[in-house]
Amino acid sequence: MPYTDPSQLRDHNEDWLDYYYRRRGRDILALVDDELIAEHERNPEQFEGMHSKRLQEVLNHLRALPVIGKTFAYAVEPYRKYRLGIVTARGTECDWVSDETYPDEKSAVHAIFLYRLDELRRKVGADTTEGATR
Repeated sequence: MPYTDPSQLRDHNEDWLDYYYRRRGRDILALVDDELIAEHERNPEQFEGMHSKRLQEVLNHLRALPVIGKTFAYAVEPYRKYRLGIVTARGTECDWVSDETYPDEKSAVHAIFLYRLDELRRKVGADTTEGATR
């Protein structure tokens, strides 16, 4: 029976995006190992040479995720003290990952990378003990 009322139709875009992020997330997590984590820790902001193709692919995926819920480095005291925040709805105060602080931007950016990988593992249902460790 055809739909006669447009309000009966549901937008399936969110379903497909969820499917894509889960499937692509599993592919991305397969690229992550201790060597990749160490490469990012040495050069998280790509100031000291280019990232490997594999690390760049992982970073591109993590950066392309939806903004709401994404982590960021907040400078409590620029160049001295950073915290990890989580972007919430527009016009609202951010949430904090924890009370932990980082002594510089480089370590905060690496902590964001690790946090986003853990979130990705959780979202795709991957075992957090698989793959790389911190």
